[in-house]
Amino acid sequence: MGALPLTLYHISQSSGTWRRVYSMLYDLYRSDVPDPEVSLSRRDLLIEYRIPVEAWIDLRILETWFRRGVPVPLACLLGYVLSLQREDGSFSVDGIVPNSGATYRAVELSLLLGAEENPKVRKAVEFLIGSLREGGLASPGPIEGALLEVGTTARFLHILYRFDGKTYQEAIESMRRFILSRACSGKDETAWHTDLPPEELKGTDSCIGGATSLALYSLCLLGREEDRELINGAVRWLLRRQKEGGWSDSPEGNPNVDNTFNAVRALKASQDFLEPALRTEVERSLERAIRFLEDIDPYSLRTVSLRAMHLRAILLLAEDPLDKRVLRSLKALTDMKGRWLSKEGHLYNEMLIAGIALGEWLRSVRTNPYRLAREGYEELKDLFSFPAEIPPLLPGHRDGVGERLLNFLAKAHRGYRLAEKLSESLTVRDLISLVIATFLMLGVFLSEDFLKALILPERDHKVDLYSTILVLSLYLLWLFIKFRLRESLLHFLTTTALSILIASFLLWGWLRYSNEMVSSLLKEGEFLPLLRVLVIFSLILDVGRRLINVSELDRIILSRRSGR
Repeated sequence: MGALPLTLYHISQSSGTWRRVYSMLYDLYRSDVPDPEVSLSRRDLLIEYRIPVEAWIDLRILETWFRRGVPVPLACLLGYVLSLQREDGSFSVDGIVPNSGATYRAVELSLLLGAEENPKVRKAVEFLIGSLREGGLASPGPIEGALLEVGTTARFLHILYRFDGKTYQEAIESMRRFILSRACSGKDETAWHTDLPPEELKGTDSCIGGATSLALYSLCLLGREEDRELINGAVRWLLRRQKEGGWSDSPEGNPNVDNTFNAVRALKASQDFLEPALRTEVERSLERAIRFLEDIDPYSLRTVSLRAMHLRAILLLAEDPLDKRVLRSLKALTDMKGRWLSKEGHLYNEMLIAGIALGEWLRSVRTNPYRLAREGYEELKDLFSFPAEIPPLLPGHRDGVGERLLNFLAKAHRGYRLAEKLSESLTVRDLISLVIATFLMLGVFLSEDFLKALILPERDHKVDLYSTILVLSLYLLWLFIKFRLRESLLHFLTTTALSILIASFLLWGWLRYSNEMVSSLLKEGEFLPLLRVLVIFSLILDVGRRLINVSELDRIILSRRSGR
């Protein structure tokens, strides 16, 4: 099938263009949910919906996502995650320390969505292999003072084995040796601690549930006959530690969905290596585990990561990925889409974990989910409908009250044309630029000498008339230039009217009560001086808005406002 394309070149640069694409797709598919069998190769549609002709390549990329059953939000999320990669190939959750967990999870998400051929993914793998010490991987990353961890090493082993087990056989073997060296055995049980070697432990009771589950799954995945005894011992330890149907990290802790998922996955993978009596015990244990998970309402879980792990655990135990329990858990996760599909989302605990949970669900579904969403699976529509709002993780995205209103109107579809007109008339950028221009005018131009020059206190009728004609000519010249450079007629009219309105407010409001000369002028009711002041103020504001819009000052303010 080839590598999954992730970069959208044109439609992602403008929220207005994205909304026009939404409208086009809605009209084409008669639904928010795309039809994976309908081609987007008709370039005549681009002209009809005023979409740049060059954007046809983006539509072909979208078509690839639809046909492969990859949700638009998930493809956008992966593209954004890969854009955060550091020069050394790692990923960081704080922008300072390279994070092993974020790095191998970025690789895992790429694998699940079919983007493993992306060069950034291979670079991340090479970084992690280069970070191995004595076969172990440190957490949070390969930095001074970081300890080697069994769980972190085991997770990377799982991913590397699925990524390209033959090419990286040496690295996988070194990680296996590290895991075996940290095994703590006693009686007929085996377990692991997170970062302590067996000689520093007081038997298997000091070991940790999560590390043991992850280590056990690694040994089952590799399937070495010589590891059979360790596998059986680790299964016995996990069975003893089960309580209330679930698992926790420590004996004192309460069972949770995270540790339960890891334990269930390991126990299911171990069954081919178990003695008959032990296999029966595992089957009973898994029945208790599914009852434990069914008793948890996914909507009661308050974090993205817990809902994601609940979906992963339910999916493991359910025979059908379209089971009602699975779909309810999936819907609970997609209902928090605003949390994980956001630049403010935590890279590890929200973006990547949510993406991996959804990716695993996608891998288990045999029918294209876009088709399922069109056929009546309501739980899938929120994830597989084409988003009216531009996905926040795409470049050029704006988010604010005005933008959300336009997206709402576009999603209503009937209000799309209104949304289009409103977005053409005035933008947040124009408003910010006008505010800046107003303050600059107040600080730079509104001096006593400047006002005297405009009002011309010592003048005759001809000077009064000719100076007004000159000022009006300058303003008309500017309007001509502005009209030629217009983004749209509505934008031209709206920004012009707003400049005049602000100038009028300054003249009749603040200046009337703070400047004696203007106050007396207004009382006398002289029209021409008043017109000159109003026109010059409007000209300064409108020209200032235009200049600030393309200046470094404007970009700095907008980037700070959006947190970029």
